Amino acid sequence: MVGSFYVKDGVMKIGWSVSSDFSPHLAVIRSFSYGFNFPTEYPHFADGNMRYHFMFMFLAGNLEFLGLRIDWAFNLPAILSIVSFLTLLYSFAVLLLGEKIIGVITGVLFFFRSSFAFFTFIAGKPTIKEALSGIKGMTEHIGNTQHEEWGLYAQKVYVNQRHLPFVLGIMMLALIIVLPLFIKMMTSISELYQKRVQESQVSQDSQEPDESQEIVTDKDEGIDKDEKKESFWKSYIKEFILDKSAWIPNSIFTSVVMGVLLGLTGFWNGAVVIAALAVLFVMAIFSKHRLDYLIIALITVGLAYCQTQFFVRSGGSVVSPSIYVGFLANTNGLQQDLSRFFAVNGFGATLQHLFKLIPYVAGFISNFLEFCRLL
Repeated sequence: MVGSFYVKDGVMKIGWSVSSDFSPHLAVIRSFSYGFNFPTEYPHFADGNMRYHFMFMFLAGNLEFLGLRIDWAFNLPAILSIVSFLTLLYSFAVLLLGEKIIGVITGVLFFFRSSFAFFTFIAGKPTIKEALSGIKGMTEHIGNTQHEEWGLYAQKVYVNQRHLPFVLGIMMLALIIVLPLFIKMMTSISELYQKRVQESQVSQDSQEPDESQEIVTDKDEGIDKDEKKESFWKSYIKEFILDKSAWIPNSIFTSVVMGVLLGLTGFWNGAVVIAALAVLFVMAIFSKHRLDYLIIALITVGLAYCQTQFFVRSGGSVVSPSIYVGFLANTNGLQQDLSRFFAVNGFGATLQHLFKLIPYVAGFISNFLEFCRLL
């Protein structure tokens, strides 16, 4: 980060790969440090609105106004943000999987791209010497993925978008706070399943012939199994949906604080806030106290809306979502999409995702058939 933007002999030095983003970023910073740009307007446009998440630049502008040189005012918060994000990422991995080494590996792999870009690059060189010299003199992103020059698949995005790791850290904090709700539900479901397995084993052991026992017909045995299955599914549905703890929060204080914190980051990086809400929505389905998630979402959306109304004074919208199939890569059917996924994510990640899907699909089919039998 320091190498791509610094001041030397009173002259700003900006790396070529970040120059496109830094031209508006630096203008916004200087609009705060050298001017009174509040309520905020975007310097490049004359409509009097601010349609970009500018709060990180507002922080940098205030630091420069207080006497910190502009390169340090911009670089230092970004460096501290990415260090904080990595720390929270490590903590989340350890809390989720229970192993410190997994947290360390997660932090290390964060700095590497999970694709075949390096291998496809060196495969195109006839000798190792040419491959090494090509890497040494590289001035652009390696890899043959479409739109590689955008830098979306590399860590360059954290250098261009210096406000990104700050809000990613807030997102990780939100996930850490709600993670116990997810673990609580998964633990309850797991205990129900383990209880069913133990009862099944006990039932099999009790089926061994004994002269002192009365003869049990196949019909009675089938009725007993159906009753146990029905009892399990009733317990499962009660735990997952009907139980009070599945919905009602123990305390709304944590969810209110998290909603306020996440909502106030709407103009730090709105895209991350939207992504955080999407992740929290999926987690809410498999968590206890689901109304906690609803409170977080309502407060977040409400605060983001209020900020939008204040900064976008013409009544427009900061985000205008639309579906654009093939924006990052042309899609010509499932076969090409899967092959592109393989090229971008690598062989190991592709197999990992496929093997992860198998037990879920098999379990869903098995459970669906059992549910149909109960009906």
